[in-house]
Amino acid sequence: MRAAYLNQAINLLVAMLMVPMLLRYLGVGEYILWAIFTTFGGFTLQIESSIQILSVREIAKQYHSNDGVGVRRAVRRARKAYTMLAGGVLGPFLIGGFVYLTYPASSKVGNHWALEWLLFSATYAVNYFFGANNSILLALAKVDVYNYVNSFTRALNFAGSLLLLRAGFSVLGICISFAISVAVGCALIAVAARRSLRDALSAADGHASGDRQAGGVAAADLVRYTMFTFFSFALYKGGVLVAVSLFPKSEVGAYSLTLQALTMLSALALVPIQIWLARFVKAIVANRRIEVIRELAHTFLYANLVFIGGTTALALFGNALLRYIGARVMLPGAADLLTVAAAFLVEINLFILINLLVTKRRYEFVRVYVACVSVGLSLALCAVWLSHDLIFSLIIVPATIQTLVCAPLLIKRACAELEATPAVFVTLLFREMFVRH
Repeated sequence: MRAAYLNQAINLLVAMLMVPMLLRYLGVGEYILWAIFTTFGGFTLQIESSIQILSVREIAKQYHSNDGVGVRRAVRRARKAYTMLAGGVLGPFLIGGFVYLTYPASSKVGNHWALEWLLFSATYAVNYFFGANNSILLALAKVDVYNYVNSFTRALNFAGSLLLLRAGFSVLGICISFAISVAVGCALIAVAARRSLRDALSAADGHASGDRQAGGVAAADLVRYTMFTFFSFALYKGGVLVAVSLFPKSEVGAYSLTLQALTMLSALALVPIQIWLARFVKAIVANRRIEVIRELAHTFLYANLVFIGGTTALALFGNALLRYIGARVMLPGAADLLTVAAAFLVEINLFILINLLVTKRRYEFVRVYVACVSVGLSLALCAVWLSHDLIFSLIIVPATIQTLVCAPLLIKRACAELEATPAVFVTLLFREMFVRH
């Protein structure tokens, strides 16, 4: 737990410092160029997240079933999925970026971006090519190693970016620092994953699983979960692309910083999902309903307390800290910050329920989630043109749909999996939250 929270704390600190640092050392065109890079990268990260979440759960299932053959099959399929993603980065991703930067974005980013884009794309491809090693560590309960390495490389990337920006390397410096940190991280995690996998396989009994579908990332599951992550990414973070073209620069800066800070707080709040994965999977595999609900209750409790506490600290001390470090961009007022935080809190709790459904491989929720987000974003775009109010249009409108429509439907699906009515489910959750065992 300590390593996971150290990793998320470093991520939060770096996220809070990165945007002011970029705004200090980059010109407008350079900042827009980097924003375009990270937006393109964000889309591929949704696919990578899908592969990791599904492959971790499948490897973990085979590992906890003491099935060495199943573990090998799960790892092999995970490597294949990551290799395909790396190939996609070197193909459509690279070409699509060149086309976008050459034509639609050329007037804002100039002509000096080709080397940076090549380096940025190659770094993503290398990261994904070795991505299965991350899944191996997480599935085999080597979470501390995974988090310590990521903490180190995250800090290394920030320090390298700062040094190279101060030396005048601009976006190229950020790309160089990113490439170095990825290379170091991939090497360290590869060594740890190889050792952990060898130990796990030697301890397994090696009998073949009777389920031919188990132990791998099913294509249909991957497609559906990727749809979920794409729409989850677009729900609030995609609004930056709309805001940039329609709202004042200062308002967009505050909005972007808020999204970044709350995204990191969300990751911090959801650490228990990663840490307690083994216990959760064991309870589900054994079909022990009360234990499953107990794990959900503890996750709900920790996630909400951490996120609410972090948001309160942001509201009270965020801008004071930003002024202290000389940042040129500030967080919005407390009302707007808390409004955005409330929308994120809804998504955090939905994600905890979705984690249950994903672990049980019940992907019917994707259709509901995608439909709700689609309606919410459509109404948000209409509200932008009618009200010209950023927070109301891009946050309150879609959050209302998520709260009043999506949340009840997902709760109903989760209750069906647990064979409980919503009333019984909520009662059991609150009982397990505060009862010592």
